Amino acid sequence: MSEQPGTAPPPGGQAQEDGMREAAMFAQGARLGTEWVRKTSVQVKAWAEDNPGQAVLVALGAGFLLGKLLFGRRREKSNAHRRSEIG
Repeated sequence: MSEQPGTAPPPGGQAQEDGMREAAMFAQGARLGTEWVRKTSVQVKAWAEDNPGQAVLVALGAGFLLGKLLFGRRREKSNAHRRSEIG
């Protein structure tokens, strides 16, 4: 069956089924991800309560690494600029 020029394809079809299938898969992935995050956060909280000193050290280490990743390069540029002014 051929379509006449200027007419829209009939509603539904394979594209709509594919879109619905992808949306259902996305929703399932989101539910699984949410459940994983919930379980992991409960486990981390329990570990932190049992090991408060180590939890503080891990948090300090993570903060240091994030600081280096996010702000380390800016300091290097400003230090290089200062060195050229001094020397």
